[in-house]
Amino acid sequence: MIRPTRPSTLAAIVCTCLLADPAGSQDWDPFGSEDVSEPEITAEFSGLLYGRWNSDLKNDLNGEQTQEFRGKANLHLSLDHPDYGRMVVSALGAYDAFPGQDRNPARFKPELWEAYWTLERTNWELSAGQMIRRWGRGVPSLWDNLNPGDFSEFLFTEDEFVKLPVPMARWTRYGDSYELELIAIPFYRGARMPGNNSDWAFISVNDLSGAEDFPFVEQAVDQDLSPGLVTDPADNFVNGDFGIRFAPAVKGFDLDLHILLAHEDLPLPAFTPDFVTFLQAEQARGISPLDTLRSLALQEIATFSPIFVQKPQRQLSVGGSIAVPLPSVVARFELAALSQQRLYSAGMEVVRAPAIQTLVGVDALSGERFLYTLSFIGSAFLTDSDLFLVDRFNVSASGLARARPWDVDLWIEVRTLWNINLGDAWIGPALIYDFANGLQLQAGVNILAGPGSAPLSQFDDNDFAWARARYVF
Repeated sequence: MIRPTRPSTLAAIVCTCLLADPAGSQDWDPFGSEDVSEPEITAEFSGLLYGRWNSDLKNDLNGEQTQEFRGKANLHLSLDHPDYGRMVVSALGAYDAFPGQDRNPARFKPELWEAYWTLERTNWELSAGQMIRRWGRGVPSLWDNLNPGDFSEFLFTEDEFVKLPVPMARWTRYGDSYELELIAIPFYRGARMPGNNSDWAFISVNDLSGAEDFPFVEQAVDQDLSPGLVTDPADNFVNGDFGIRFAPAVKGFDLDLHILLAHEDLPLPAFTPDFVTFLQAEQARGISPLDTLRSLALQEIATFSPIFVQKPQRQLSVGGSIAVPLPSVVARFELAALSQQRLYSAGMEVVRAPAIQTLVGVDALSGERFLYTLSFIGSAFLTDSDLFLVDRFNVSASGLARARPWDVDLWIEVRTLWNINLGDAWIGPALIYDFANGLQLQAGVNILAGPGSAPLSQFDDNDFAWARARYVF
């Protein structure tokens, strides 16, 4: 039996498609008659520029980054062809500078951002490439988890860049009474975390005594390398993530049903037994594990290295989201059941437990003078273990309110996050002025506070004021 080669197979597929498409066959003119005009390609170029200056409100930590400049440029090119679809390519350049920080020099990082192709037809759409795809009916959403997050600046990455693009393919079918979307993400990409030199690192080295005796460890700290072993799944389809979204047409509200089999974007570091013993000994002395992790000495890193092993685990998520338009607001409800959630026990060992998450939110985002969004997220962990930092049932709240009290384009904004169980919180008031030419000026402060044992309170020394310019063209 003669097996066709790949080129011959591809040719057979193309010929079959042409023969099966009478409209396409009629459009083809082998003699190039003058009556046939080539479809035109339309191009659109746009961009987004950011420049932000951060200044700490207090300087009480050795080696703290008290002044920062962070700039971003996102350039976007879109090419549209009526027959062959749309091609989108964008690039991101980030420039960070830290005046007065010898161990944290300025750096410029260019990267490909989104690059994908989309083909749209009457009742279906196909996209493939590196892209950002959001699920869910609002912000925040339990189902906005297809793309990993950028936490390199903790909670303070600009809205446009909080999600990182990843390679994926998506096919959407538009029926008369439903919408069906299939997602495949072939390669694992984790969240972007702060380096060991960052003020926002959960595991950081503050005491560099004896660094000259450990050149390799010092180099790892300088280069923001991990003090543990990080293993990501191999790049193959067996380790890919897969999702289904089904949206039936229901009168009176929008309903999405979701199934997602995916790896954790924020895998929990499993501390090695010797380091767990060290953390427990520090706990017995009255020192919280969070305090220990944020004030490690170089000698401790060298003694226990590697201090953790980190490997993403797969979890199955099933649930849905509902949005109900009301006279002046949109009410949202979301539910997600997770096959497993990894947590720390009271003894800093990793435990696995099924989890149920719910979200209740309300949005009023169309007002000319006042708009807001408020969400409550509840999590229930089905385990009998005593847990570290979380209870078996937890509730947090997040919100954004923006008001324009005067007849000018000046907005007063407040963003907030509150962990009701632990009592820690972030609040970020700001002023925003919009110019008619696409320029926007912003200024504000970010305050983190709470009990000493809570995560956000670990960063209360990093409260900062900021000023930012944003330009869209």
